[in-house]
Amino acid sequence: MAEGWQEYLQGAKSPEAYGRCIREARPGFAALRDLIARLVDRLEPSEVVCLGAGALNDIPFRQFVRRGTVLHLVDWLPGIIEAGVQGSSMSEDAEGQLTCVFCELSEEQAKNFCTTFNRRQKNMPGVCENFRKTPGDHLACENFRKGDLPAVYREDITGGFASSFAREVTGEIAAAESWRSALRQAIKIARHPAPHQPLSIADKSADLVISSMVLSQFEFEPYEYFASRATTTHGRPAGKQAAKLDKGTYMLRDILLSRSIERHCQEIRRILRPDGRCFMAFEMHHRNDEADGWFLVRQMHDAIPALQKYFHFDFDQLQAPDHVVDLTDGNSRSLVYCYLLRPRIEGAPA
Repeated sequence: MAEGWQEYLQGAKSPEAYGRCIREARPGFAALRDLIARLVDRLEPSEVVCLGAGALNDIPFRQFVRRGTVLHLVDWLPGIIEAGVQGSSMSEDAEGQLTCVFCELSEEQAKNFCTTFNRRQKNMPGVCENFRKTPGDHLACENFRKGDLPAVYREDITGGFASSFAREVTGEIAAAESWRSALRQAIKIARHPAPHQPLSIADKSADLVISSMVLSQFEFEPYEYFASRATTTHGRPAGKQAAKLDKGTYMLRDILLSRSIERHCQEIRRILRPDGRCFMAFEMHHRNDEADGWFLVRQMHDAIPALQKYFHFDFDQLQAPDHVVDLTDGNSRSLVYCYLLRPRIEGAPA
């Protein structure tokens, strides 16, 4: 059963899609990336965990490398972090001078990040002798091979909730008589989740946890996995049948989202040091050009009570106007709400 979920994640995106994501989406995340960079300068964390790190489009990766930060990057999509590290290591100044952040380090340090590092070029001091630019307009080194750093974890940042739901629901779909009965079982599984499964990161080890642009996506992969498997087994609901299922599908998605957020917050509190901070950013409003207006992103208002339950808000170190970032990704525009949080002591009143 577990193989079905892993195969689904394996096929979610190709290396080419990761490259497009970096090339096309990274510029739109500049404001959010700069905000996190300023926050890092202010907090000076020595150990940082990035949850749902993805292709690192919103992570100031080069800054962390230069600071010598102990960095943990977590995502369940295979290969996406490695692609992000490769795509984040290079920069180009106004005069066209290329610089690899790993080549700014000592040889020993550089090889920890890139195993193919081989001393700096004399005519191009910003890169090493093995540098080869990737074809096209994507700025990266074709010869990059990731070393032991940074630490990468292919794990579930919802405390195992999404993964355990997917594994359990696979058998129920096969045993169900219809799409509708499979949906009823899926709701039952989501309401009674398996025990919390922590990440491979030690308790109270992080000075800073970054959870950026992941909350609003939590229900997408587990729901799509369920829906695609149910459709393959029982056919796609249509007409009146589909309309009758609408209430149930919305209910399932709401449960998946709320339980994922809850488990995510629990995991952040577990790995944060008592005096640590969490930077949390998620899409709250999205621009719909066809409707000529803005809409509230699905159930994101429910995230605020969950944050209040597990954290204190720090509006001293993250002040207005940095609470809201206007993010543009191609033709898409979003208002991203940003919070700096410190962990509540377990058992303390909210």
